[in-house]
Amino acid sequence: MNNDVFGIIHDYFPRERLISLQTREGVKYYYFSRGYNSLFEEAMKHSSVFVEFITDSKEKIVKGYEASSIMLVHSLFYMSKRGRFDVFDFENAKEKVREIINHNGYKMFIDFEMNMPSWQDKTPFTSEIIQIGCVIVDPNDTIVNYYNNYIKSIKPISDRAKKFLSLGPEAVDEAIDYLDFYRDFKQLLDIYKPIVYVWGGNDIQTLMNSFEIHKVKPLSIESVDLLKMHHIYFELKNDIGLFNALKIYTGIDASQAHHALTDAQATKEVFDGFKRDVNGIEFYDIKKAYSKQPEL
Repeated sequence: MNNDVFGIIHDYFPRERLISLQTREGVKYYYFSRGYNSLFEEAMKHSSVFVEFITDSKEKIVKGYEASSIMLVHSLFYMSKRGRFDVFDFENAKEKVREIINHNGYKMFIDFEMNMPSWQDKTPFTSEIIQIGCVIVDPNDTIVNYYNNYIKSIKPISDRAKKFLSLGPEAVDEAIDYLDFYRDFKQLLDIYKPIVYVWGGNDIQTLMNSFEIHKVKPLSIESVDLLKMHHIYFELKNDIGLFNALKIYTGIDASQAHHALTDAQATKEVFDGFKRDVNGIEFYDIKKAYSKQPEL
């Protein structure tokens, strides 16, 4: 049985993805999926945070507390002397998704492959970009450019990364210097002034880290996380893999290649399917379809 819950957040445990609310029956605990991490993290920077959500009646032990699952967040806001400030409102969020997806300008779909620590290396490790794949489309969603290169990393590519990414000698022999990649990427941004679309948050974070690693001026990038858009629009509790989404939208049944250009092209195809759904051209039962598929 599902229940509507509304109240002020009493405690917040980010690592366990757990919140508590003060109710008439006492303090109640609720846990949330990874898809809500960023929302609660942003909201809890403030005091007097209110939340409205749907939960089920089943409970499990989280951090020693009996907690129910948050199935869908309707609203998340905080109060100040100037009034109410919304961190998240479900209906407004869906309309914002439509606006973003229908942006009338150039779009860049990118994917990065990163180096990985060796199995034996237990020291702190910072991911470095070792390949970029990029697909650029015009305002009519017609492909106008591709960009694909291996990039030299400061640390040698580990055997673990070579095996996981199926890298051959070309990953080293044909790799360009990071500064050459930086100049190329900046030029693409300057020419097309695109919104950059990615699947998940790791790619943009690793790109931003690379500016610091190589001591170059950070590039100004307007980015959209398509995975996050799916979480909001389809009310997903958990992540869906890129190639699972690709199968739902296109029928293409393939394992993730872990090749940056192939994955960037897949991101573009997923965007196209998502846009069709958002605009009512075709409809996809994402919840039902992805719940039946193993994550890739």
